[in-house]
Amino acid sequence: MQSAMRRWIQLFFVLAAILGSFPVQAGYDFTIIDYPNAVLTQFFGINDSGHVVGVALFDDGSERGFVYDSRKGTFTVLPSAPDAIATAAIGINERGVVVGTATDGITLNEGGFILDDKGRFTLFSHPNFHQTEARAISDSGLVTGIAYNGKFFGSTGFIYDPKHNSFVDIFFPNSERIQAQGINGHGEVVGSANLPVGGAYAGSPAGSYGFLRNKHGAITLFRVDDIGNRTNARGITDSGRITGYFGDPLRGNANQGFVADLDTHSGFQLLQITTADLVNVPGAAGTVPQAIDNTGRVVGIVVDADGFQHGFIATPKKKKQ
Repeated sequence: MQSAMRRWIQLFFVLAAILGSFPVQAGYDFTIIDYPNAVLTQFFGINDSGHVVGVALFDDGSERGFVYDSRKGTFTVLPSAPDAIATAAIGINERGVVVGTATDGITLNEGGFILDDKGRFTLFSHPNFHQTEARAISDSGLVTGIAYNGKFFGSTGFIYDPKHNSFVDIFFPNSERIQAQGINGHGEVVGSANLPVGGAYAGSPAGSYGFLRNKHGAITLFRVDDIGNRTNARGITDSGRITGYFGDPLRGNANQGFVADLDTHSGFQLLQITTADLVNVPGAAGTVPQAIDNTGRVVGIVVDADGFQHGFIATPKKKKQ
């Protein structure tokens, strides 16, 4: 319960200042999906088979992790992790292995979990932090996420190898929050980091930057058109297409979703986003992509005009021959 509410509060503050409207996107068909009887539905991960994982929140404050089968239109409730009062599903790979966070009923700390295709849980925590969130899992079993102490100050993104119970940290000096999320079949990882002035390049403004880490550890920091104060990368395909969202001050600091490619794999780069690159649910107050599969489908969270959150799937339209 606490973990879902915390994610809802985080998104609320990110989205509360949203104003204006979004351009209609011709490149996608959008489907808005709500978990039955839930007051909040969040989609976080998708695999190539069309299975989507997420979290539903209910009037009594309880939460439920689920897998949504987009082919059948059905929900499957996930079991609770051992000794957890809340189990949130955030990532899924092609084998159907699910990762996410489990909130301990005694300490109220979050730990990462891996739920395999036979229904067995593996719990893990970063040894240097109180809280661990697993955010995505590759087909080879590598897990990405964020580990942090209170209020996300003092944090690291990580790649966790469950076979060796080992962590590779993704760290930026003086950063308040580093979140690793999407990971593809080549071991490339995307995420975001809140950097201070000069944290991306000499004289760069403070704020949230997207990052791409290649399999060798080289980092590319990027920002959409160098506008606003945040760019957040959340998913990556095997071909290197990245999805995420950015704040546009020309639209009341509204969050806009995007899908785009980087030209380089080191240093800093500006992403020049065109209308064709945007992934925005028509008529919504905000669109926050969280993952992309290898067919180009994007899933995430859409906020309606009344501030309620729903899951969405954006399917690329077929090009006319």
